[in-house]
Amino acid sequence: MTYDFFNDASEGLWRAEQVKYVMSQVYEFEYPRFRHRELFPVDFAGNEGAGSVSYETMDKFGSFKIISGAAQDLPDIDIYMQEKNFPVKLLGGRYRITNEDFRKARLTGKNVSTMKANAAREAHLDAENKIVWFGSEKHNIKGILNNAQTIEVVIPADGGTSKKDWADKIEKPQLILRDLSLIASASAVITNEVEQPDTMIIASRAWRVIKDLAYGTNADKTVLNYFQSANPNITSVVALPELNGAGSDGSDLVLCYRRSADRLVLSIPMEFQPSTTYIENLSEVIPNEAKTAGIILIRPLSVAYAKVSSANAGRTVSLNPDNVARTGASAAPATGIQPIGG
Repeated sequence: MTYDFFNDASEGLWRAEQVKYVMSQVYEFEYPRFRHRELFPVDFAGNEGAGSVSYETMDKFGSFKIISGAAQDLPDIDIYMQEKNFPVKLLGGRYRITNEDFRKARLTGKNVSTMKANAAREAHLDAENKIVWFGSEKHNIKGILNNAQTIEVVIPADGGTSKKDWADKIEKPQLILRDLSLIASASAVITNEVEQPDTMIIASRAWRVIKDLAYGTNADKTVLNYFQSANPNITSVVALPELNGAGSDGSDLVLCYRRSADRLVLSIPMEFQPSTTYIENLSEVIPNEAKTAGIILIRPLSVAYAKVSSANAGRTVSLNPDNVARTGASAAPATGIQPIGG
């Protein structure tokens, strides 16, 4: 006797409930590995069918002046609006649940392949995370580390071996503290104090150097402690492995910015969601899709970065606290991200 596993009515109902349960569990699972949604404001606005998202920036011009009581030449004061469009890309991936998976589930009483659904969600977050940092050159999306509009702070290469590596400056921790201060003040300096950063992300390798390095008259603080107490506007200092070797020359990076939705946002017009399940041979296939426009820099000069390990990308400026250059931090590495739209 041949049992029609797919077409048995009660079996089909049970299988549908199993898949439904799997998908409900996906959104309850936590993914601490990827922190981009925590570190940048997220904007879920936008139409799911749109091919781009747009943001408006406003600038003001004009000023008051001293006039006579009968003046006819009052100065104009107005605003200038500019709209910028950013492409939205579709991300996709699928997982499958085989007949054998369902048989084992009925035998054990356990849910069908929740781990597969979680793996699909994690793969989506992995792709989104890489787009946030490095973008996708092929698909015309800039990441925050390779956007030419951000500020580069060139720190002095005056370590123990004439390098900029913090590991070579541990005998003189005041040099590392100076580097941190240069990075933290860059956007304020170049914008005449308009931009005031509140978040600093440090490559985890560099962060390990400063978190325990003693500093102060009685060595009662670490370099990191001292920096945070001297810069109360920097309310969050985060160690992140994504910045290890993230420079275009393989250098470790430090990123400093204002974490505010009027400065930069991660645009997600369509959140991760499953599509229609279909049968393929001896499996049920569950496609999944999402959309993103990546990081949108509304105020690019609110973001500054620096290379804090030695490697020469061939871009230098003279070294003083005011030396900042508008340039990109990193060329996008091979990430394996393959958006499926356009």
